[in-house]
Amino acid sequence: MAIRLAKPADLAATSRIAFRGFSLSPWNPFYRPRAKQFPEDVQNSYLHEQQEALGNDRKIFSVIEVPAGEKQEIVGFAIWNLTASQPSKATPVKVDFVQFEDRSVDKYRGVLLWGATESAVERCFKDHMELDNMAVDPDHFRKGYGTLLCKHGMDIAAGDKVPIGIIAAKMGTYLYSSLGFKTKVQVTLADPRPGKEATVDFWVQKLENNSEDC
Repeated sequence: MAIRLAKPADLAATSRIAFRGFSLSPWNPFYRPRAKQFPEDVQNSYLHEQQEALGNDRKIFSVIEVPAGEKQEIVGFAIWNLTASQPSKATPVKVDFVQFEDRSVDKYRGVLLWGATESAVERCFKDHMELDNMAVDPDHFRKGYGTLLCKHGMDIAAGDKVPIGIIAAKMGTYLYSSLGFKTKVQVTLADPRPGKEATVDFWVQKLENNSEDC
């Protein structure tokens, strides 16, 4: 078992893991109500996001792989945003971006959710290394791989002496709390449009040893 930096050849596996893992998040039905109609759009959106991460030296894109017969199988990944003061951890890799239209997304809810999370990052995570997103293949849940990926990022932050923060959906709060993260704010968002009413929550969490309020 090993954690290493991602490379272009990993993207087929990591985008599939994102598709399978994030489909279980309560965020998914909120801002992707048409995900079942357009599954290729959903996976392509994750692929595009990961392609961008490979080309950005202010991000760390890592994968965890385990033995599978004579080969290694990628079972999870994490993408972290570095602070301005942290040195780059990888050489950016240029790739040809997938071209697609994401028909799965409700644009109103997408703007609502991502606008709120970006605002929380700006308000609460100044000079913090931040977990952008992390997923483990559901076939490998409860084997400790999410914990290892998160600890890998925590070790990098500790080595660079920077604080660390996470914007979490409910399904992630249990893992992060077990690693010492404390909830600073819980935010509930609502779509008030008649006939489309829905809500979704996210949690702003910081490590206990750098847990200043937002």
